[in-house]
Amino acid sequence: MAPVALLGLRNEENLFIAEDGSTDAHYIPAFARRCPFELAETGERVIRIDASFAGFSCDAGEALFENGEATPILTQAIEFLEEYQKQYIRTEPCVNAFATMIFLCHCLPISIGQMVKNACLQAYCLSMKKGC
Repeated sequence: MAPVALLGLRNEENLFIAEDGSTDAHYIPAFARRCPFELAETGERVIRIDASFAGFSCDAGEALFENGEATPILTQAIEFLEEYQKQYIRTEPCVNAFATMIFLCHCLPISIGQMVKNACLQAYCLSMKKGC
């Protein structure tokens, strides 16, 4: 179980991103800032790169390696991913504590127009009362 933020109600919808790709958000979540890099959980330090990411190119941009060594941009990405992973691990006990205190509700009712649906059956939300 991990905390997430609901950014839209439909598949591939993000209400914080305008149609032209701009945003007026004051905070960009670390999950989004880490792209196109990802730390793979293989037992050793492996950095994966999403080659389908629009900003990734084999022909242009900043190099990730020079003379077989990581460049500053790759070193910065690795440091960010390692800190991201540490924060993720620190969050787990908090989420587990909420779950054991029964402050989490299993269904998140979402109103779409005149209709109310349980949009995400696997979603949990914090409640101010136990046993919701």
